[in-house]
Amino acid sequence: MSARHPLDAVGEDDLRRLARSRTSLLRTAGSRTRAGSARTTRAGANAGWEYREHRPYLPGDDLRRLDWRVSARRSHPYVRTFDEERTSDWVVCLDDSASMSRPDPRRWHLAIQLCLVMAYLLLNGGGQVGLALFGPRPQFWCPPGSGRLQYLRLARRLREIPGPQPVGSAHLGALVRLVPPGRHLVVISDFLAEDAMIGNLTALQRPQRRLQLVQITSPADAAAGASPVLEDAESGRRLAVREGAADTARLALATHHETLSRYCLGAGLSLGRCHSDQPWQNALMGMLGPADD
Repeated sequence: MSARHPLDAVGEDDLRRLARSRTSLLRTAGSRTRAGSARTTRAGANAGWEYREHRPYLPGDDLRRLDWRVSARRSHPYVRTFDEERTSDWVVCLDDSASMSRPDPRRWHLAIQLCLVMAYLLLNGGGQVGLALFGPRPQFWCPPGSGRLQYLRLARRLREIPGPQPVGSAHLGALVRLVPPGRHLVVISDFLAEDAMIGNLTALQRPQRRLQLVQITSPADAAAGASPVLEDAESGRRLAVREGAADTARLALATHHETLSRYCLGAGLSLGRCHSDQPWQNALMGMLGPADD
């Protein structure tokens, strides 16, 4: 009997129920950073955007958004700000580097499931969705498309991914050339690079592009320092660990997570963090909060 694929646990009935209760899934997600609480608003062109509120003018704001009546009344320049009115064109970007399954294969299983779930919800909102991989060999795995046929195509292509690469690190920066500037990104990764991929995230930011980050953590990340021998999942190198290194490793991991959280909060990026031992339903709701009324 063949082993079950992680996507066997994702049923379309579950997705339809989720879509009904989450009609504004990534509009809500894009306005919330789970590491803190920040709402992203823009003062740019109003096409595809819904009025939110007025706020004082800041350097760099689009002058076309100045509200002269409000500015005159308050004796200070004010601009109109907008939230995105509809989900548009997205690329779901999946880290298929070695650390996504070593030493915990559940991280990869959850990543695959979240790819399909988020793609379904974005497609359900009327947008186009594609799929890119950014492991050692970055590539567009499935071109963007829309509708149910695209959902089926993405489901098939996700099943065809052979799994994370046995060695090699993530190349998030390759998405700068792979993905057109006008597309929003969902980035699913462990973000375990030395700098938490912050340099590459900065390079990916574009005017009016939204970045939804999904970090999948694992109990094995914190437990790694307790082992007398560590193996680098991406290079295969084995290193002896000195006594007392477990506490140091746990502290370094907590600092690493905090660094990414602070960066996202400061940059106005949405960061969701979930755990490899969670079912996909719990992971999604833990990141995005309660369903719509």
